[in-house]
Amino acid sequence: MDKEKSINNFSIVAFILSFLLFPVGLILSIIGLVRCKNYRKEEGKNPKYFAFNIVGLIVSILGFLITLFIIGIVALVFGILSSNEKYVDGNYTCYYPNSYIPAVSAEFKDHNFRWAKYGDEKNNAIYGTYRLNGVTINNGDYTYKLRIRPKTINTTTRVNSKKNYDVVINKVNNKITITFDNGTKYNCTKRNISNEF
Repeated sequence: MDKEKSINNFSIVAFILSFLLFPVGLILSIIGLVRCKNYRKEEGKNPKYFAFNIVGLIVSILGFLITLFIIGIVALVFGILSSNEKYVDGNYTCYYPNSYIPAVSAEFKDHNFRWAKYGDEKNNAIYGTYRLNGVTINNGDYTYKLRIRPKTINTTTRVNSKKNYDVVINKVNNKITITFDNGTKYNCTKRNISNEF
């Protein structure tokens, strides 16, 4: 009777741990099933809480599968965000509204950006950092929401280095627009040229 009581207590512990710590619950449920099998050989019957081991085993396996699924989803989301950030990265030539005259050149690379007057990138530029706040994909059209933070300002343009600015990059049929939170919008082309920060 003491042996059955010991097996029953073990089965209850395995059952509880399968909900709390499913890897431990899985191991204990397997051990519990082996102990129940040996007890059945000796006594010709199953212990009272034999089924607890089976339920514990099922719960532990489900917990393991759900955890793998969640890890897979998280990895997929991070992979998508990472690839989207790499799409934002690049060198852009942006034009005055309703014009083909270059106004500014911009570069986004590894969470750093440069926004400069076209043709005077070294003497008239803003440098800083950015982060990707969101991506929307609609029928192959991409909208990237960035938050930029100026750090170094070599320009007469009024820019506050203590303020974050929201920027939206739209890519529609290979046409790119960059819009600032004050409504200023530029039509841009993306180039493969990369400058050093």
